[in-house]
Amino acid sequence: MEPTELEARGHDLFIKLGMRYTEIVSSFFDLKVYAERFSASDELEQLKQDADVKQYLAMAEPLRQAKLLNAIFERFDRYVLLKRIKLASVSPAATANDELRSKDPTDATEEGLDKFVAESKSAALDRFRELSDQSSAALSASIMRGPVLRAGPGTFFGGVEADLAELCIRQSASKGLD
Repeated sequence: MEPTELEARGHDLFIKLGMRYTEIVSSFFDLKVYAERFSASDELEQLKQDADVKQYLAMAEPLRQAKLLNAIFERFDRYVLLKRIKLASVSPAATANDELRSKDPTDATEEGLDKFVAESKSAALDRFRELSDQSSAALSASIMRGPVLRAGPGTFFGGVEADLAELCIRQSASKGLD
């Protein structure tokens, strides 16, 4: 397999794993409980049409993506470790790679958002942030504890060994932990 092909296939694999991860995490929430605890969903959606809110959301997108990617990579690293798959860590936190960590937009994005909010005089943005906090609290309250407590790295990445084998990455000779 050519290096350029390996990179593209690895990218595709992480897209697939990321989609599976987000679908599984989404299943941990009871939408009925969420709706009972947060009744302003329509107002929140309408506020997303405001120019200042749109700008805020666009500025926040790198932060959202970085948090999601970090969560996926950290859990993938745990799975690989438990299964004793010979693969270097992919999580920026685990690699100790300063160049990779310097590409994390979290700090710069948070600073930019704080500055934007401090300088904004938008009532719509204030209301959006208020409702977003309420929505987040309702979402936390809607977590179904049972499925979350039963979830482990295998929940998200079980069976990835076949995908990794296609990339010439295999488990070590000794069996990994389940």
